[in-house]
Amino acid sequence: MRHSLQIKFEQAFPPDEWAGRRMILAVSGGPDSMALLRLTADAASLGDRRRILVVHINHHLRGVESEEDARFTHDAAQRHGFACQIVDCPLPPRESRHGSLEEAARKRRYAALLQEAESWGARYVLTGHTADDQAETVLFRLVRGSGLRGLAGIPRVRSFGPTALTRPLLSFFRKEILAYLESLGQDYRRDRTNRDPQFRRNAIRHAVLPLLQAQVSRAATTQINRLADLARECDDFVQSQVAAVWPRIIAEAVGDSLRLRVTELRTLHPFLIKEVIRAAWRQQGWPLREMGYQRWTQLLEMVNEAHLRSTKNSPICYFPGNIQAQREGDDLVLRPALARSKRPARRSDVIANG
Repeated sequence: MRHSLQIKFEQAFPPDEWAGRRMILAVSGGPDSMALLRLTADAASLGDRRRILVVHINHHLRGVESEEDARFTHDAAQRHGFACQIVDCPLPPRESRHGSLEEAARKRRYAALLQEAESWGARYVLTGHTADDQAETVLFRLVRGSGLRGLAGIPRVRSFGPTALTRPLLSFFRKEILAYLESLGQDYRRDRTNRDPQFRRNAIRHAVLPLLQAQVSRAATTQINRLADLARECDDFVQSQVAAVWPRIIAEAVGDSLRLRVTELRTLHPFLIKEVIRAAWRQQGWPLREMGYQRWTQLLEMVNEAHLRSTKNSPICYFPGNIQAQREGDDLVLRPALARSKRPARRSDVIANG
C-alpha cells in the first residue's frame, strides 16, 4: 500500500510534469532532503532516475561530520539509482563576508546549485523546504521588518536561471516527514548546527515557534503558512497594479537613471506609490535589503513635496548602495551617485517581474 505522503507528493509535483526531463535534487542528508530523495525515487521510473542528479553541497563547517554527510548522501543516491555530485563549497573567511554565516552559506549554496543545474541541463532544481521552514522564515522576516513580499515567505516555485527552483514539500510538516522516514526505516543525518545559538533562525525554530504552539495555538505553524499564502496573493495583486500604472509613471529610463512623473505618482494610494518606487529599485538591481520602512517613507515624502519650478531642484538624498534621489521640478530622479559602466537603455513601458 502506498504511503499517504507519496500520494501527497505526487499531487504537489505530478510526475507527468517532469517525466523525461532532467532534474537536480538538493540533498544535505537531513530528514527533509532524505524524504525528498525517497519520494522522488518512488515516483520516478528507472529511465527518469538516470535523468536526476543528486547534489550535495559541502561547506566543511563541521569537519569530519561534514565528510560523513557527503558519504551518506552519495551512498543513498547510488542505492536509489541516482547519480550524485558532491560539491566542495567552503565559505569565505569571516573578515571578507557580507552578512551572517547563514547568509553567506545560503548564497554559496544557491550559486553552486545554479552552476550544477546549468551543467546538467536541468529543468527543475528541487529543495526539501517544508511548512515548518515556511513558518520560521515568515516569523524571521516579520521581526526584521519585512514588507508584504517578505511575509509571503518561500515561494513554491521561482525562476532560477534557466531552471525552476521548486519546493514540492512546502505543504508538508516536519512531523509528517519524520513519521514517513520512520515507516521506511530510513536513516538520516543530524546537523548539530541546527541547535547552535549563533544561528539566529535556531531561536525561532527551537524557542519561539514551540512557545507559540504550546501557549497560543497548536495550529500556529498552519496559520503562519496561511498568512504567507495570503501575503503572496496580495503581493501578486499589488504587482499587477504596479505593472498597469508603470507606463505613465516612468518618464525616462536610460542606463542607470530613472525619471518618475510625480504628478502621476500622486494620483496613487501612498502604499502603491512606494511599491512603484520599490519595483523601480528592483528593476535597476539596486540593493533592497537595506531599504527599510523609513527609507521608502522618505521617498514617499519626496514625491509629496510641494511643486518645484522646473528650474529648481530639491536637495539630493542618498540611499543604500550610493543611490541618490532628487526632485527636479515635477520629476523624481533616481540614479547612482557614482558613474558606473553604461548599460543599455531600458524601455520605459516595460517593468521586470519581481
